[in-house]
Amino acid sequence: MNWPGSGDPYYTAEGGVRRTWYGVTWVPWLVGDGEFVNTDIGSVNAKFNESIAQPGLLDIASTHSLDGTVMNITTNVLPFANFSNFKIVINVFEYLTTENASTNGETEFENVMMKMVPDANGTNTDLTDRVPYTIQQSVNLSGTNVEEWEDLGVMVIIQDNADKVVYQSAYSMEDMVYATDATLSMLTYDGMEVPDFSPDVYEYTVVLPMGTVEVPVVEGTLNDENGIAIVVPALELPGATTVDVFAQDRSTKSTYTINFEVNTTGINPKGTKAINVYPNPTSGKVFISGAENATIEIFNLTGAIVASYSDFSNNVIDLSNMEQGIYFLNIIIDNKTVLNKKVSLLK
Repeated sequence: MNWPGSGDPYYTAEGGVRRTWYGVTWVPWLVGDGEFVNTDIGSVNAKFNESIAQPGLLDIASTHSLDGTVMNITTNVLPFANFSNFKIVINVFEYLTTENASTNGETEFENVMMKMVPDANGTNTDLTDRVPYTIQQSVNLSGTNVEEWEDLGVMVIIQDNADKVVYQSAYSMEDMVYATDATLSMLTYDGMEVPDFSPDVYEYTVVLPMGTVEVPVVEGTLNDENGIAIVVPALELPGATTVDVFAQDRSTKSTYTINFEVNTTGINPKGTKAINVYPNPTSGKVFISGAENATIEIFNLTGAIVASYSDFSNNVIDLSNMEQGIYFLNIIIDNKTVLNKKVSLLK
């Protein structure tokens, strides 16, 4: 900061903007999850452990290169939920500085901010579930406080403008070339390979035996283990299950679709009650109507069952003891109709 006295020799106006945004009144001033945290080791560890336990609802792949005094940065953000009124803050920093030593006896300072890109306010944006967002920026670092040009790093921070909570952060990788393979080597349903599967064919139709009522469990095997595959199950049968595949660069995307059909000869689906699940997103309680005497299974994004209810006839389930994230509710009602509902748990 620019105080006490003449302040830090490496103070910048961008640091002043962030000071005002956070309401900093003294240093050191620590913020965790948007709130002030005392700097004793007990408080710091407690906040760190609380924060690190939260699931990451975004992924970041960033690369940078230095051309003379110009830093070129490409950042891809992959959200796993919808985010409104968020900012992406990119910081160029120096890992270790010594020339800003003053009179308190300290001679080295780590991770010193040199430039905020494009400025201290970052890039304000909304983010959409599973829609990659790319930022390409260049900044000239001449005139900054850089001491050693080979000692620079870049950090990306994704932050809520309203409550200042950081939802994800990552270091950019210098001169990194990320892979762009967003294909699968195998696609299965209930453990069986999809007939005539090819990595370059993205849509299939599978006819299920007459009387099938449960949506098959679909799994995809990545060609590149550094990619991400997200399965979005069909809500009911007949229906389509999709597999969104994202490459290591978190920007290249492919979508595989399995259209499930059922031989329904002699089956009359009429009379099925409408099932409503609300609110979505939720902070904990989920209300379910039209699901009397149902079996409910709750899955996380990895496909693991985290809770189940049999002979369910209540109108509410409580997810407040679960980690923030995306969950899928399989609802099997008494006539064996299966519905799948996606629920976002935000705390």
